Amino acid sequence: MLQDTLKQIGFSEKETLVYLAILENGRLSFTDISKKTGLNRTTTYSVAQELITRGVLQEDCSTPVKALVTAPPEALAIMTTQEEEQLNKKKVLISKVIDNIRSMPAASGYVAPSITFIPQQRIAQHLRQRTAEWNAHAMANDSIWWGFQDVTFVDVHGDWIKWYWESSPKNLVLKLFSNDKAIEKQMQSQTPTRREIRFWKGEQDFTGTLWISGDFVIMINTREKPYSLIEMRDKLLAQNLRTVFTEMWKLTDKK
Repeated sequence: MLQDTLKQIGFSEKETLVYLAILENGRLSFTDISKKTGLNRTTTYSVAQELITRGVLQEDCSTPVKALVTAPPEALAIMTTQEEEQLNKKKVLISKVIDNIRSMPAASGYVAPSITFIPQQRIAQHLRQRTAEWNAHAMANDSIWWGFQDVTFVDVHGDWIKWYWESSPKNLVLKLFSNDKAIEKQMQSQTPTRREIRFWKGEQDFTGTLWISGDFVIMINTREKPYSLIEMRDKLLAQNLRTVFTEMWKLTDKK
């Protein structure tokens, strides 16, 4: 039903009543709208003005008594455009708020760790959205991404790996341990030499991925569904893990 569809695209119950009443009758005065919908005149006027603002109703002043008509159906698309503009403005404002909060010195000099859980259906999007900040933090520390990587990550997110190296800073280096020479070497043939992979010689393979990038620790499961990603911002933990991987790197060779 059209009534249900209008509600699904954002019309309220009262907006739906007013819009359909005018649509079905072609042209209605505010008094007639009130009679058709059962809404009082004040509510009718308020709801109608909102629909006029959104571009789906128009005023018809061709007669002494002001009336309303529906705009062409294509005008409904304007609602999407307006919502997109509002969403983009909100994103800009949120970004400013985040920057302002991060620039505020903590009273104790210590910023409490933060943890974000990302479910399977949002991982690919999250990787692309967060890469720039992870890179920035890595560059502010030692310009290195440290960690280990389950080779299944290459299978699942190979497109992101290629995209990453097309846009990453030229002096940023990745140093990871992995557990499958064949797949990793194939990927390395498609990525810069700055993507350094060394192969784990222990008896147990990696079954998950862990990165340390600046103050961030990123943990990813692509071994068993549902896949997941956990992003943790913890300066002290990241610093300790970076130290561990630095020492491990010194004890291994490139073969």
